[in-house]
Amino acid sequence: MADKVKLVTSRFSPYGYKVEMALIEKEIPYEKQEIDLSNKPNWFQKDAPISKVPLLYVGDKVLFESTVICEYLEEAFPEKPLHSKDPIVKANHRAWIEFSNGILAGTFGMMFAQNQEEFDIKKAETVSKIAFFEKALQFNPYFDGNNFLLIDVCMAAIFKPLIHIDNKFTLEIFDLYKKTAAYAESLVTRGSLRQALPDDYEDLFKSFLERKKSHLLTMSFSL
Repeated sequence: MADKVKLVTSRFSPYGYKVEMALIEKEIPYEKQEIDLSNKPNWFQKDAPISKVPLLYVGDKVLFESTVICEYLEEAFPEKPLHSKDPIVKANHRAWIEFSNGILAGTFGMMFAQNQEEFDIKKAETVSKIAFFEKALQFNPYFDGNNFLLIDVCMAAIFKPLIHIDNKFTLEIFDLYKKTAAYAESLVTRGSLRQALPDDYEDLFKSFLERKKSHLLTMSFSL
């Protein structure tokens, strides 16, 4: 009998969405527990070496770091693969998955910015990464062709908050990068991401910006 799989995450974690998307896409049965990161339970602090979500419990073992968890799922549940069998393609995808973390860092940098100068710096950093990504993207209809792969799972979770603030605050981040914009839109409407996102995602997003006293809130916020 296969070990029970349990995902521990928070309601506003792109990395948690990524792991949950992989579980859904691979049709792996799982249990989910959401925690409040502002009031972490004692058991979580004991089990999480870097005090971050997601965690994946497999039987009596616990895994951390979202990309590592996704790689484990690929190896342990090979029936519905999300990686190419070609070693060079797989390595290339892994590199771009690592690159995508910089896009997310830039996105949250814009969200954390307390003034226009900080915001402009983080926006410029993010746009420069989008420009680099645009050159590598095949998009037909996914990163490398017809198959929806792990890199697309990761990019979906990465692009979701960026598209959200781009649309809400008219940041024009994708204006010069139409291929990336179309690719990102195709990912954020994916059924597995919709299933992973909480129903009140927009409210959670707005509350997060309010808690962080984000400079974005000096711009118009469209509900």
